[in-house]
Amino acid sequence: MTRGKALGLGAALLAAAAFAAGLAAAFESRIAPGQSLEPRHRGVAAAGAFAAAVCAVALRQLAAVARGRAGSAGAGLWLALALVALVVVDGVALASRLGG
Repeated sequence: MTRGKALGLGAALLAAAAFAAGLAAAFESRIAPGQSLEPRHRGVAAAGAFAAAVCAVALRQLAAVARGRAGSAGAGLWLALALVALVVVDGVALASRLGG
């Protein structure tokens, strides 16, 4: 993987994370500011925290690839896991909206 491709994938991951967060927020828009999270909404928060952690690791791996300090296989695996985690966040948000 070239430096440019690694940086492009990192930027695409950031864009995907922003889109997933916006979509999850749209699904969860019924929560008023300051309102305590109900148990069904805590799942969205937990999935979001997990996705954020996986995205951070993926970005770190992509940066290492861009610097030439890591192989692309590990970064590709983390990137795929991050994208799956973002889809799961939106799935959990949608499920909590449908369940309530």
